[in-house]
Amino acid sequence: MTLDDWILGFHVLSAFALVSGMVALWTLALAAPGADVATASRVARAAVLSGSVGTLVFGAWLALTVDGYDLWDGWIAAAFVLWTVGVAAGARSSVAFRSGDRARGVALHAVSTLALVLVLADMIWKPGT
Repeated sequence: MTLDDWILGFHVLSAFALVSGMVALWTLALAAPGADVATASRVARAAVLSGSVGTLVFGAWLALTVDGYDLWDGWIAAAFVLWTVGVAAGARSSVAFRSGDRARGVALHAVSTLALVLVLADMIWKPGT
């Protein structure tokens, strides 16, 4: 097993943490509005944060080290842009939920989720390769 295999494994594990955290946040936002879900929310946000950072770091590492991939490939650049949109919308969603603006929080979380789904599709199909 090569180092790139390990990095790919950590990249996929990070993506799993990110998706799991996003699903948990949807559950909290829709199934338990108004309930005291502080602990569950902290765990879900930690999964999203670690998954977001891990996917970025390990994905960039792979793009730099794997032959045939470059950071400026269209599908990789698109993933970085979508990742940025998703993280920015997610951060604003968190602020909206904490300030009590549930409708704005749900809308921004939807934008973040859409960006994540598009990143996953981009990673699976690698358009342009």
